[in-house]
Amino acid sequence: MGKQSAGNSSDFTSLGDTKRKELIDNKLSRFLAIAIVVLTIAPIVVFYSVLSQVANETITETVEHELEEKAHFLRRSIDRYYSQRAIDIRNISQADVLERNDLDAISQYIEEITENSPSFLDIEIADLNGEIISNSSEADDEGRSIYELYPELRQLISKGYNSKQGDVFISSLIILDDGSWGSLLITPVTDDSNTHVIKLLIVELHFDDIQRLLLEVDSIAGHTEHTVGIVDKTGKLILSNKYQLTNQKHTLAKELDGNEHILSKYLKSDDKTASYLVEHPNGESLIISLSAFDSSNIAKVLNMSVMVSTPYDQAIAPIATLEKTTYSLALILGCIIFSVMIFGSRKVMAMIHYEANFDPITLLPNRRLFNDRLQQALSYRARESNSCSLLYLDLDRFKEVNDSLGHVIGDKLLRSVAQRLQDQVRKSDNVARIGGDEFAIILRNSTNTSHIDRVAKSIIDTMSEPFLLEGHSIFTSASIGIAVSPGDGVTAPELMISADQALACAKMQGKNKFLFFTREMQCASTRRHKISTELRKAIPNGEFQVYYQPIVATNGSESNHKLEALIRWEHPELGFISPIEFIPIAEETHFISELGDWVFLESLKFIHEGLNKLNLNLEISINVSPIQLKLDNIPDTWSKLLDEYEVPGSSITVEITEGVLMVNDPTINNQLIALRDNGMKISLDDFGTGYSSLAYLKKFNIDILKIDKAFVDELASDGNDLALCEAIVAMSHTLGIKVIAEGVETKVQADLLHELKSDYCQGYYFSKPAPKSEIISYLEQKSAV
Repeated sequence: MGKQSAGNSSDFTSLGDTKRKELIDNKLSRFLAIAIVVLTIAPIVVFYSVLSQVANETITETVEHELEEKAHFLRRSIDRYYSQRAIDIRNISQADVLERNDLDAISQYIEEITENSPSFLDIEIADLNGEIISNSSEADDEGRSIYELYPELRQLISKGYNSKQGDVFISSLIILDDGSWGSLLITPVTDDSNTHVIKLLIVELHFDDIQRLLLEVDSIAGHTEHTVGIVDKTGKLILSNKYQLTNQKHTLAKELDGNEHILSKYLKSDDKTASYLVEHPNGESLIISLSAFDSSNIAKVLNMSVMVSTPYDQAIAPIATLEKTTYSLALILGCIIFSVMIFGSRKVMAMIHYEANFDPITLLPNRRLFNDRLQQALSYRARESNSCSLLYLDLDRFKEVNDSLGHVIGDKLLRSVAQRLQDQVRKSDNVARIGGDEFAIILRNSTNTSHIDRVAKSIIDTMSEPFLLEGHSIFTSASIGIAVSPGDGVTAPELMISADQALACAKMQGKNKFLFFTREMQCASTRRHKISTELRKAIPNGEFQVYYQPIVATNGSESNHKLEALIRWEHPELGFISPIEFIPIAEETHFISELGDWVFLESLKFIHEGLNKLNLNLEISINVSPIQLKLDNIPDTWSKLLDEYEVPGSSITVEITEGVLMVNDPTINNQLIALRDNGMKISLDDFGTGYSSLAYLKKFNIDILKIDKAFVDELASDGNDLALCEAIVAMSHTLGIKVIAEGVETKVQADLLHELKSDYCQGYYFSKPAPKSEIISYLEQKSAV
């Protein structure tokens, strides 16, 4: 019994030890299994957390980059939109019908304008007392005070009454008659002399066209689908590209609902663009980016900001999908998950990196990656003491392809252009699409300028060859600006600015060419801006002076003294500025009208002085720009001045170029006819260099032809020029037109022109252009002979 018991006890002990061992092994196995899983998953979780943070930051940068492109597009589009509307209202205000008091005619006029101008909701005309005398809408506003109708714009309306012709004022955001957001455009209506304000023209401008601009934003490729809106400083939604505004027009943007503090925080910050992750009351997380129109003068008046939002889940969708897959696989097999996770992480990062750094259309590096590579190339250049070149390229007429054939063909053209560019450079060089139709190329180790020349020329040549796309033969060309480091810049921004200035010069010189950056381009750009600014100060500061050059009769029997008025500018800082330089700038800025009137007035004063004090009968020729002929009512203004100074119209000759006639603009044509009806003569300058026809000479009763200096220069040595001059003189005399030969510098030329029976000569042989005092002495000496 005892043995049995002992045996059983031993067996029990052995069994217990086994069970205990199995229990311990099981616990250890579970512990080790858990430990393995934990040790496997923990690094994955930590690694993925870091990866998610980096990916989120990258995605946020991508969203911000897309916002900058969209905001830039909107900023330029709204600027162009308002600038064009300002031009429209300026033209409307200059209509003759508005100067009269015929209310029926005025009403009919502005109603027709409103019907034909979808952007204009209503046009109102107010008298000098602020009373509305006519409006184009169905609203019965006539008789009401404009100050009562727009009480918040009283100060702006007063500015309109105190302005001059051509001034246009834009109001801040207001609610229009139809309940939508909009703004007012205000401009004065002046009398015939364009000096006194007689009425005020007010146009209600709604945002329907800008609404369509928002829809165009979707054409800019992006990482995610965005909702783009424009909000005012209080967060009220003005426009959106995703939903029509009805009852929501004057309410808080729904993206900002519950997050009003975001807008307040942004407006108080110094950031131009900022992004925020917010929780919407409906439980959806959003990424909201805000960008103010700080670079736009128009936007400063309107005080608007662009708001771009995208669902957070959509933005991080690639990461969320990977996270779900990763954690599922991690629970099945830690080690395999770890390997898969590493592989998946690299793939996601590669995808995010690609979308953030490459253009989706051409597959070329985008602006962001290009800037990074350019900085790397410049750093390498500095270490190796060699050079690096930047070619900044712009396609000519690309917009015409998009407009005529559509964006699909336009995108295919961009891809073909990208391929041709890559074919023209080495593998070590970099080609990128900067945006729109702009590309950039980095030529590394480009110490030899001949190599840069060859590359640029090959690009110009290959871009000139037709692109065959879907049955269309598309012809385009390219303009290229080239900057070379270190001479043209040592940092990426400096080199980009230099190449951009060279590109601008290439386009100004006719496109389809390449130019290297020079310091003269930078100086020219700065000087051009300086001249444009200083032009308007020159007249009140007394910096302009009129020089006169005699026009001498070849037979010496002319009783009147003919002169040509030539403007000169002596700037106190810049010194003498040639008319060749400042006249085109005056034409572009429309200052040419004020300048032309000043020259005319100074010439009238001289003629008046000659008649009444000097006993000299003067006839003065004045050059008139086609821009002035198109903008101003010259005949009325000048005829009043002629009467004021008691000068006959026959004492003035209006000089125009052949190009003025070739434009065949009805406004210009009528002005010329009216000038001649007032007794003034019409002279055709630089004859022979353009394409004038005899029909124009007959139509405008041209009085004088001026043979261009180019034909006179080689008169003695070139038989062809002699024959041409003889033919011009003979033809002119047959038509009853007098002839002046310009650029006469030698006695031989003067004698030949006398033999050819040219009526007059003008040039340095007789006298250089001189100020009035010297010309008076010259004329008195000539009269005494």
